[in-house]
Amino acid sequence: MPVLTHRMLHGEVIGQASVEWTQVPADRLQPDVIVRAEDLVGKTPRRGLAAGVPVRMGQLRLPVVVRKGGLVTLILKSPRMMLTARGRALMDASRGDAVRVVNTQSHTVVEGLVVAAGQVVVRPDPAIAEVAEVRQ
Repeated sequence: MPVLTHRMLHGEVIGQASVEWTQVPADRLQPDVIVRAEDLVGKTPRRGLAAGVPVRMGQLRLPVVVRKGGLVTLILKSPRMMLTARGRALMDASRGDAVRVVNTQSHTVVEGLVVAAGQVVVRPDPAIAEVAEVRQ
């Protein structure tokens, strides 16, 4: 099974060079232990992890690409237009996570999906979309 070659701290990204293989008796394995190196590489520990010890899925996460208090670009897409605005993240988030962001101009809090470092896609308010459809 794959294990870490050295201690990894919270926030460090696990690379291929940080993974080695070891044998562990089957009766010592937890059900959520990672058994494929691909499931380790590219992830970051939620807390520090020791070297040579099996890693469990719950101990890892995708790297944080939006930091709490950091500026992000809010993106609103519709079939006919795309709008962007600046926002400030209210929490840390990884790619694919939902995140709450405050628009720096309007001070409105919105929720969106992190699509890349510093980029959050928000969905149009359904009530506003209905009004726009009625007017067309």
